[in-house]
This record gives sequence, C-alpha cells and structure tokens, in this order.
Amino acid sequence: MLGLQKLYTGFADKKFFFFFALLYLVIFFAFFPPIWSSIDEHGYVKRALLLTQGEIGVSEPEYACRASYFNGEEYVSNRFIGKSVFLVPFIPLGISGVMVSGLIIHLINFFIFFIILKRLGIRKEFSLLYLLFPIFTWIARTVYPGFLVLTFFLASVYFYLSDKKISWAISGLMAGLAILVRYDVILAIAAFVAGAFFSNRKKLPYFMAPLLVIGLFVGLLNILFYGSPFSVGSHTAFGLLSSILSLDPIDILVFAAVFIFLYPLLLLSPLLEKRTGMRNEFIGLSIAYLIFNATFTRFFAFDLSLDTLFITRHRYLIPMLGVLLIPYSSFLDSLVDRFSVLKKNFRLIVYSLVIVALAGTIFISGIHQDFLVNYRQGVLDEVYSNTETGSLIIGSSDDCIYFMKGLLPERKYLSITPGSDLAGNPENISIAEKLENFGENSYLMILDYSYLSDRTAPRRDTILNERQKIIDFYEKNESSFDFMFEDKQKGLAIYRYNSGELSD
Repeated sequence: MLGLQKLYTGFADKKFFFFFALLYLVIFFAFFPPIWSSIDEHGYVKRALLLTQGEIGVSEPEYACRASYFNGEEYVSNRFIGKSVFLVPFIPLGISGVMVSGLIIHLINFFIFFIILKRLGIRKEFSLLYLLFPIFTWIARTVYPGFLVLTFFLASVYFYLSDKKISWAISGLMAGLAILVRYDVILAIAAFVAGAFFSNRKKLPYFMAPLLVIGLFVGLLNILFYGSPFSVGSHTAFGLLSSILSLDPIDILVFAAVFIFLYPLLLLSPLLEKRTGMRNEFIGLSIAYLIFNATFTRFFAFDLSLDTLFITRHRYLIPMLGVLLIPYSSFLDSLVDRFSVLKKNFRLIVYSLVIVALAGTIFISGIHQDFLVNYRQGVLDEVYSNTETGSLIIGSSDDCIYFMKGLLPERKYLSITPGSDLAGNPENISIAEKLENFGENSYLMILDYSYLSDRTAPRRDTILNERQKIIDFYEKNESSFDFMFEDKQKGLAIYRYNSGELSD
C-alpha cells in the first residue's frame, strides 16, 4: 500500500509540475520576445556569438562596440563569460533561439525549486511562488545573467540540504559555477559561508574545496582575456569594494522595507521558518545582496510606478529573491499547518491566487512585449530599411544594441564618442575620417526614446548628454548630410552623408 501511495504521489507531482510548466509555455509563446531589450543583454549575446567562432575579441572597431579592453590586437568585452557559455547552444538558432533561453532557465529553476520543496516536505503548491513571481516573468523574457546565477544557487541549496559529504562538495561546485556567471557573486557566497560557520560548520571544508578550484580557474580566464587575474577589462576586482564603501545606506533600508511589507515578511522568512536549518546562510546571503544592490540601484532615482516598484528595480536582487522563496515557502507551509481554516481551504486559496498571478503574468508579458515591438524591434526595422548592407552607422549611447555581425543583417557601427565605446579609443579613431572614407555608404542615426522623456534618473541625464554629442556633430556639419527618414514617435532620425569635409 505504501508503495502504491508513493507511486500515486509521484505521478500527481509530475502532473502538477508539467501542467503549470505547459501553461507558462503557452503564455510565453503568446508574447514571444522578438529581441533583447538592453545593451547588457546585447553584450552577453555578442560574446556567445564570438565563442561559437572560436574568438574572444574583435579586431575591427566597427564590429567591436561596447568593448572595455584592448589587448593590442583585439577589443575584448568585460561581460562575464558564464552566461555567454550557456547561450552558445542557442546561437545557431538565431535571435529566436537566444530569446527562448530565458524561458529554459526559468523552467529549469522551477523544477529545482519544486524538488527542493519536495526534499523539505513542503506542499508542492508553493513552487508556484517561484513560477509566477512578478520580476521572474520579466527576466525570463530577457538575456540578463541573474537568472542563471539563481539556477546555480538553487542547485547549490538542493545539494547543501543533503546529509552526504559528496553532495556538500557538489553544492560548492554549483556555487562556484555561479561565480563564472557574475564574479561579484563571490561576495554573496562569502556571506553565505560566514553564516554556515555558525550553524553548519561541518559542511564547509567540502563546500569550499571546489570553490577554490574555480577561483583559480577564474584567475586564469582573467589573465587570458585581460592580462591580469584581478581584472575584468574596464576595472579591477577591487573597484567593486570601493563602490560599496560609497553606497547610500538609505537604499539598503528602503529595499529591505519593500521585501518586508510589499512581499509580506519575505525578507524576514529565514527567521520565521525552522525546516531548512539554513537560517544563518540565508541571512548572510540577503545582507550581501542588499549591499551589492545598493551599489548599482538608487531607489529614488526613478519615478514611483508599479513596474519599477515590483519589477525593474529588483534586477540585481534576483538570486536573493529566488533563494529566499525557499524559507518563505517553509514559513507559509507552517502557517497552513497551524491554522485549520487555512488547511481546510488551502487549495481554494492557492488556486484563487494563481488566477490572479496568471493575470499578472499576462499583463507583465504584454507590457514588455509592447516595449520590445514598438521601440526595440520597431527601431531596428526602420534602421535596416533605410540603410544598405555593409554601410556604416554612427550612433550614440546604447544604439549598439541594434547591430551584431552574424545575428543581424550586415552593418558596421561606431559611437559618436569612440572613447566611451571602444576601451578609451586606443587607435584614435576619428568619426569624421570614418564617414569620409565610407562616403555615401554612411549614416548618422539620431535616436531619443519618447518613453524616457519624463524620467529624471541620473542614467537619463547621461543618455541625454551622449545623444547631444551626435546632434551637435550633425548641426556642425549639416550641409554634408541628406535627410533620409524620421519617426517622431520613436524619436528616430536618419541622415546620409553626401560629401564634403567634416569636423569632429
């Protein structure tokens, strides 16, 4: 009888997992993302494309945008390699293959989260907390690396919860692989280890051994790419520490409040649950991520809105949020056991909330899809419709996202400020000279997104300053350009160089 019950339970669990995975698949493909949305994503995809070609850098500056290091022969990106390695199998499938990779990671994470709850004896329904978490819906539609970090963190927790020494070593290996995806993860792992020192000290030698091996491997990679074990191209490993020392503590407090009140008690869940035995580890990791996040994100830099409050501001906290959903599920599960009214109506409550969460998933997907189609894909289509194959495009700020040799139609690109885009411009590239050399097969691309017009964030000011440079260049040399195309809604104008001497 026990064997039959176990078989039935396993079958029911599989049905539950596959039903909701399939449901998520339907929503994802109904709003399939046509292209990446940011320059960061572009960088990871580009590095993956180079890896498929057996390259680590680009020698031609017109194909090397957003490179942070020049080794004398090639421009090399400072994007961490782990995410790009993961993307390599998707590159042959083109942009669609690249954009489905986030969905694959999300479903892998959903499965790992599901089996973690099963190992802890927590109701499987709480795995939907992960699947339908608002920011994860957005990130699954992107190529950001935080999701892959979470994959290795969740796998690490799964093995860490075991009683076997070999599993503790595998846990350390998984944590080490997360470092390859983002080097700054080492701060969170250090805090995790510090917590383990007080509660799970016997696991540490096994956990740490593979970490040390991967640390040496990272140093060798840095020597290969950037010439120093402590460099990642544009800065050294010590640069992050100086940024942490200059952060605003208010940002830590505000984000902490968000995860206590907007997501009720999420941040406090390690203190409220008793099943995982990982209270100190979860607390250490959370503190590290709140500090790390505050070095990159200013809470009050953006106008308050639902998307910035629940989604876009949490990008750097994704690994923390995914891991904290484990003790949070444990805490909620204990509440269900404690109160008979919750236990009696558990499924009714869960599936009512699931309907609301699914509606939210569709809403978030639709908002992001509108942005990608109308702004990113829309601009890309207009640029390629109004320029020729092999032509040179001069743009500004993050316009590089629209160009990638090998995945997008053949175009060359340079920023109006080569120094900010090409490792300080070591070859002293002159935009005026480049335009004159390419002649009538060259263009100015002046872009300013209307949807950003009301924002007041410091990043907005940086973008405006960079874009102003190309406007100034055009106005200084206006007689040498012919108007080709304009879309005022998208803030896009294209001008073709005709003739004449130009001035930078």
